[in-house]
Amino acid sequence: MVYNKITPELIAGKNIRFCIPLYQRLFTWPTSQVEQLLDDLRSHFDKNPDKPYYLGMITVVHREGREDRWDLIDGQQRITVLMLLSIGFLLSGRTDSTEEWIAFFDDSNRLYFKGRSQDREFLKYLADRKPSTYRNINMENGLSCIEEYLRKHFSEEGALDLFASRVYRNLTLFVTELPGHYVASPASLNEYFEAMNSSGKSLEQHEILKVDLLRGQDDNDKLRFTRLWNTVSNFELPLIKESEKIDRGEQIRRYKEAISMCREGDFDGLIRNLCSKTNERDSRGSKSIAEIRVEKRDFGKPSYDDREDAIISFPQFLLMILAIHLNEDRIARIHPSKLLDTFRDNPLTCVPRFYQQLVLYRLLMDLYVVRMKYSSSSGYHKLMVKDEENLCHEHERLKQFESMFDVSTEPHRWILPLLKYVAGLDHEPGQAELLAFLMNLDKELNHQGQCPDVSKLGYEAKPRYWLWRLDYALWEKVLLEGKDALGFSNLDAESVRQYEFRQNRSIEHLHPQNENYNDKWSWHDINSLGNLAMISQSFNSAQSNLPVHVKFANLEVQVNSRNLQSIKLYLMYLEAKCSDQEWTVETMRLHERKMMKILKESIEAAG
Repeated sequence: MVYNKITPELIAGKNIRFCIPLYQRLFTWPTSQVEQLLDDLRSHFDKNPDKPYYLGMITVVHREGREDRWDLIDGQQRITVLMLLSIGFLLSGRTDSTEEWIAFFDDSNRLYFKGRSQDREFLKYLADRKPSTYRNINMENGLSCIEEYLRKHFSEEGALDLFASRVYRNLTLFVTELPGHYVASPASLNEYFEAMNSSGKSLEQHEILKVDLLRGQDDNDKLRFTRLWNTVSNFELPLIKESEKIDRGEQIRRYKEAISMCREGDFDGLIRNLCSKTNERDSRGSKSIAEIRVEKRDFGKPSYDDREDAIISFPQFLLMILAIHLNEDRIARIHPSKLLDTFRDNPLTCVPRFYQQLVLYRLLMDLYVVRMKYSSSSGYHKLMVKDEENLCHEHERLKQFESMFDVSTEPHRWILPLLKYVAGLDHEPGQAELLAFLMNLDKELNHQGQCPDVSKLGYEAKPRYWLWRLDYALWEKVLLEGKDALGFSNLDAESVRQYEFRQNRSIEHLHPQNENYNDKWSWHDINSLGNLAMISQSFNSAQSNLPVHVKFANLEVQVNSRNLQSIKLYLMYLEAKCSDQEWTVETMRLHERKMMKILKESIEAAG
């Protein structure tokens, strides 16, 4: 008999194990959703320490004769995030409930991905802090988000242990059990999914808002606005997709045509040109799971099935449009969890005008704001709009500068001004014009045209923005001036050019704070800018207090695979190789002077 409700404590105590069927999608929660869950858990247990927190429902079919083995038909996202949360608690090393969470994690055996054993193994790699040739970016980013959140919000003695214990005992999932014949009959399973999808259960706030905004509209407007909303709300694809039949030039032409229609308020034209093209049903949609053919895939060719996403969520976007609609920029700063209350407290002045803005700014965002493209093992930024002539690398520079903004600056602080700027132009902006606007915005937000003194950029100052800004300056210098721009004849310029800005970066000390395996440095030198670089939290944890030469060996793997985590760290490596004694205090200070010179030149040039 399957339980009506389960907690991590019950799962571990009854040794319940879950199997993810092959047809289930990969783990897709973005870090914003992981952080929202952590916020909700912390807030709930602060107010109601002994009451259940209901995470939602999972749907299972239990294996005949094995009550402790469940096929997870729906709910793998929730169970996977619980696995990541358990790893976060275990890696923190600061809870008395460690043994409980070890039992829950079960050496990654709690969750079995049928046909995707690499994902289960990757969970174990994450827990053991071991490098892996296979990477699940969403799992990796989700864990990094959890680790950072736990460090930030549970620094007081005993706070993390109390939180971990409450989650273990009181985080609760409702369980729905399906009869065993659903697994044997894919058609029945399809019918179940369709019923669930149309049942209105677990509605998101933006789905409720969609209905709220249509109250009082006539039937024709309800139909038009609903179709436009459904089209705009899909952030996993651009509104107008590039395909084998539509190249980049035709795609951009169609965007500009749609923007003109939008400015003119031609809703019917927008529906014809957007909804009919973007809402076409996938040819597999009417088939049962059993009828979907397993096809061999050529990984040497680009795949149109690889996931793509906007860099903000649809609720964040809605708050930005409300801010534009009411000319109240403060609204864009509100957390998406308060979406419904915000719209109800700040009513629209004109519903049709809001929908016109909703579509217009979504079109502009697709064209002029970077998006994320994901494959099974990596992710990178891409920018749609591109000048026909790009002699001065404006497209690459604009894409990279926006990528830096994406990881370093809250979205409402730069995406909202950029969209408003583009919408207010009476001409189509070129790459150089957009880059100049963003550099000036960066100046207003972050540095006022001046670079701080190096004494104010040490570790205690948490100089994340400046380390990201320096990586951009180094990248741009190599792009514009070539291989010898940074003074190293053995520099791998292509590895630098392929550098990708990523979130969840952690500040790494090359010469470690724990000096058991290294020479003794002064505390000031250890924490100075010259000894710091931004890398992923997982890589930082793996590096830990390793000897410097071991860290360099790990870095060489990144260089060879064209997957640098920090350009600055790469230059620290090259600087050390020029020194007979490798990474010394003198080498570090020389590197620091060079970095400050390049950073100041970049800031001055942008100003």
